[in-house]
Amino acid sequence: MESQRRTIILKKDESYFLVILEKDNTHIFEDERYLIPRTGDEIIHKMYFKQQINVFRQLPRFGFPYKINKDQGLIVDGFRNFNENKFKKREEKYALTDELLFIKDEFDLFQLSKEKGDVFNKEKLIKLINYYKKIIEVDYKEVFDVKNILEKEYSELNKFYQDFENSAYELTFKEISKNILDDLVKRKKIYLFNIYNKDFSDKSSGRKNLHTLYFQSLFSAENVNGEKSFQLGANAEIFYRPRTKDLKKEKIITKENNIILEKDDKALHKKRYAEDKVFFHCPIKLNAGMDVVGKGYDVKFNRSLNEFLANNPSVNIIGVDRGEKHLAYYSVINQKEETLESGSLNFVGKGGDGEAVDYHEKLEKKADEREQARKDWQTVEGIKDLKKGYISQVVRKLADLAIKHNAIIVFEDLNMRFKQIRGGIEKSIYQQLEKALIEKLNFLVDKNEIDVKKAGHLLKAYQLSAPFTTFKEMGKQTGIIFYTQASYTSKIDPVTGWRPNLYLKYSNAEKAKKEILKFNRIEFVNNRFEFTYDLVNFFDDKKVRFPKKTKWTVCSCVERFYWNRKLNNNKGGYAYYENLTGALQELFGGVKINADENILGQIRNIETKGNEKFFSDFMFLFKLLCQIRNTDEKAKDLDKQDFILSPVAPFFDSRKENGKKLPKNGDDNGAYNIARKGVVLLKRISQWKDRNEKEKYPDLFISNQNWDDFVQKNNLSD
Repeated sequence: MESQRRTIILKKDESYFLVILEKDNTHIFEDERYLIPRTGDEIIHKMYFKQQINVFRQLPRFGFPYKINKDQGLIVDGFRNFNENKFKKREEKYALTDELLFIKDEFDLFQLSKEKGDVFNKEKLIKLINYYKKIIEVDYKEVFDVKNILEKEYSELNKFYQDFENSAYELTFKEISKNILDDLVKRKKIYLFNIYNKDFSDKSSGRKNLHTLYFQSLFSAENVNGEKSFQLGANAEIFYRPRTKDLKKEKIITKENNIILEKDDKALHKKRYAEDKVFFHCPIKLNAGMDVVGKGYDVKFNRSLNEFLANNPSVNIIGVDRGEKHLAYYSVINQKEETLESGSLNFVGKGGDGEAVDYHEKLEKKADEREQARKDWQTVEGIKDLKKGYISQVVRKLADLAIKHNAIIVFEDLNMRFKQIRGGIEKSIYQQLEKALIEKLNFLVDKNEIDVKKAGHLLKAYQLSAPFTTFKEMGKQTGIIFYTQASYTSKIDPVTGWRPNLYLKYSNAEKAKKEILKFNRIEFVNNRFEFTYDLVNFFDDKKVRFPKKTKWTVCSCVERFYWNRKLNNNKGGYAYYENLTGALQELFGGVKINADENILGQIRNIETKGNEKFFSDFMFLFKLLCQIRNTDEKAKDLDKQDFILSPVAPFFDSRKENGKKLPKNGDDNGAYNIARKGVVLLKRISQWKDRNEKEKYPDLFISNQNWDDFVQKNNLSD
């Protein structure tokens, strides 16, 4: 009630005001006749607000003045102040019976002790709900529009509570006399404040802040007279911040171009710190008509979304990879695995020149400045705000891509074995990005959408994720965001599906020779060495699950870079092979192997003792041959610095143009293949729906065998 809360909201044109009632004049607005405008009076609109919250507490409280204590065999009061006559009237008022008392007590005990899958007696629950309907009919029918609730049949108490709470809300504006209001202010019976932020300024230009739009939409005719998607929340608050006294100038020490500079900290001299301020916090309930968020909500939400995704060819996939050369990379593909769009997430947002901001460069520069500041014992400026700004821009970019391409978003699952890599976003920042994206997709608004009937409008916002709890509780899906194992995504041939799958390590010459002789064939053809192997021959463990294709041929006609820590006076550097064929010819020639004859047969005849270097070098060169991802630090083009070159025909090279818009670099390849795993996820969801079983979740785990079979499906012939 106004007299208890002592606050009122007023509206005049596009301006809003807050009235605080003086403590001795809390009933001053109760006589509405006093406020009616007279001829010639200026008009202002006063908000009238009615709401019933926490109905899951209030209805039982109103309906059951007693609760049963079975241990003592007594009926005790459920209120602080017991009044027998008052309770008897309530019993008569709502037709309360002993049977309902026992049902309520039984239901309370059930709620405390129920286990997963337990269901309360349906007939008793319906009797309890119908009793609550009686309370609503008696106490609320004249206050709120509850006709649909009274007529509807319910089998779930939570759904009944939710529908009633959504209906128990009414917000209207009525004309009152501004002249009378001004007089009350003058006599200090009320205090009047202008509700203001920068978007309400006459000098404001550009797009309004999203929270400003929320506030204005709350009182708009479309919302008030429509579905009431926005509702005024309870427990608004007012804060007072006194001005900061005796402001002093401070100096900030910075270093630019190796020159130490002193700058005034102008932030301390901003007007807002020199004035007393009153802050108004007004809670707003978004998506008020949707299901109540609670235990199991994410399961219901994901299930509903998966029903839409299943067997839907119009859905695309965005893969996001935490890069090595890039902070992060994204790739958008369709379910035919065709690239629609891809790009680095180094460049997001817009700077003062209208161009995308290079956050990779900014973060590197800031990190260097912090390190230098530590060495010089100067003030270390925080990098936190820069990272926060980057996360905000990436979240906006990904959200826009999801809407533009009607796409799900697939991240690598950092809860799996996490391997720190050079560059990229560290794990903590990556998870902050994921959390921020989830929260953004909870209620996604397109500020440019002006049609109230179209998705993306403030009153019809997208809800594309469930509210965030913890990563552990979330599992592998929250709405359109999915998590998958990132293994074998960046180091894989996007054409053939081959990946490094045979890892030969040198321990001694005897073991190395034994491993080499497991190859099916080693021969020199087409001016290159070809190594043919079958994975089955290299694993003795019977528990190993092989993909459908186990036989591969890798070729030496590829260039390779590898990090050699002994170069540059042991500082390290990249060694280069223009073509591994020459290195292998030199290796075989050193032990008198004729490349035109049976190479494996000749190796079988080589003694291990005295030829340890041959077997060691063979293992090294084969490992290098299988190194599909390479770094050419001298290349001017960033895409060509980090490239994919497959040793399997047709020898995919990410540096070359291709009509299929395949990945352009290693990080692009990672994002592309994470997106391809999204194709697998969509297939799993479709299979889940087609089975028409009662499973809550589709199977979203993609094993290495599943992944190999999927990417190699077009290359199964040996």
